[in-house]
Amino acid sequence: MKKFLSIILAAMVMTAAGCSKDTDDAAATTTTAAQGDAAADNSADSDDSAADADVETTSVLTEETTAFIETLKANAPIYADYMYESGQVPVRNGFTYSADLYGTGTPSEVVMEVYMTSLDKIAVKTSTDGVASDIIMKDNTYYIVSAAEKTAITMALSEEEAAEMADSMASSMTPAFDAATATYETGTEEYNGTEYLFEKINTAEAGQIIVYADKDTKEIKYLVSGGIAMEMTFFDHNVDESVYEVPADYTITDMSALLADVEGDAAAE
Repeated sequence: MKKFLSIILAAMVMTAAGCSKDTDDAAATTTTAAQGDAAADNSADSDDSAADADVETTSVLTEETTAFIETLKANAPIYADYMYESGQVPVRNGFTYSADLYGTGTPSEVVMEVYMTSLDKIAVKTSTDGVASDIIMKDNTYYIVSAAEKTAITMALSEEEAAEMADSMASSMTPAFDAATATYETGTEEYNGTEYLFEKINTAEAGQIIVYADKDTKEIKYLVSGGIAMEMTFFDHNVDESVYEVPADYTITDMSALLADVEGDAAAE
């Protein structure tokens, strides 16, 4: 069970490019990004930003990450703001990217939205080449949801497993590089036909991280890490509780019942 929970966690965990990507013995890279304080400044006239200003947030950042952000601010303030805001819950962010996920040489188009209200209440909505799949974690239960099949597989966690999941979530948000020893470049640069502010962070531990941000608002538009360029589609603190709900017309199956059926079939053979 521990390894399976680690795989689920790896799919759900909100890790910025500068955070740890280790989840026990399961490895995954789910990179998300936020736009930071400046994004709200730029969108003050929008309904979302107006609502965002009224949202009460709680920090889930560890002391280690908070200290990391303080060090980062001097050299990469846009990235530091994004790191800070992504650790204030509730938070939601979305991005798109292309990557050869299956090693076939053909890139897949991925759209991902991540919602987090607390370390144990998270939803990840993913569309890969148009095929949607959601993972929801709430009330010590996780759900694997298929929109195409209108089904959801669910499994309840014991209190010990839920606590382990929350602890892993917290530890996964710790920095993956030393901000004090990294080197930095800043300025303006054209990317995808538009001139942006950029912050390039060169690290021994995590390679190069590049942030491209709007010149006027400092809102992050792209984050490049590990050879993957992610286009940021939204970031704010307006999390609608409906993202944690499985639609009423979906068939919900308990995973423990499925496992029992499989074991029964195997024994019969």
